[in-house]
Amino acid sequence: KVLGKNVLLDSTCTITEGQYLLGPIPLVENDGVHGMVVKSGTQTLQRGRHKIQLYWFNGDGAYGLEVYYAGPGLARQLIPNAVLYQLTAESSADHARWTNGVNYRVFEGAAWQRLPDFELLQAVKSGTTTNFNVAVATRPDQVGLEFTTWIDIPQEGTYTFETSSDD
Repeated sequence: KVLGKNVLLDSTCTITEGQYLLGPIPLVENDGVHGMVVKSGTQTLQRGRHKIQLYWFNGDGAYGLEVYYAGPGLARQLIPNAVLYQLTAESSADHARWTNGVNYRVFEGAAWQRLPDFELLQAVKSGTTTNFNVAVATRPDQVGLEFTTWIDIPQEGTYTFETSSDD
């Protein structure tokens, strides 16, 4: 069942729209080794839940990640826990069951200068958290995170997604 459009926050932060395309088209991309950098992108979304995937990594040294949004009637703010959902194990093709949270997977590497292809790597840890939280990482350097969640969009309109990230 497709419940609205997909929005992919590929990190060091890329947000992508359009699951039926040959590869994602970045809405926000903030890849590479660098200090805290802010990037944003705008997308028109229907009311309802939209899938978000966010990919992030840290090479060496300082790191950080913050994810903001703004839209009709919503001032720029960190995306709150209350609007992030995951499908529960009890969901079926006929009935989606939701609970608040974000699924994550952790990857470890070496000498990363850009976001690796997580599909080629084995996750060393996975679980659920309340938001896009880098504290779930297994170590501070040469680590990558994949977050998957659904965001509840309160009304149709144009939304701006913004990432502030270091690596």
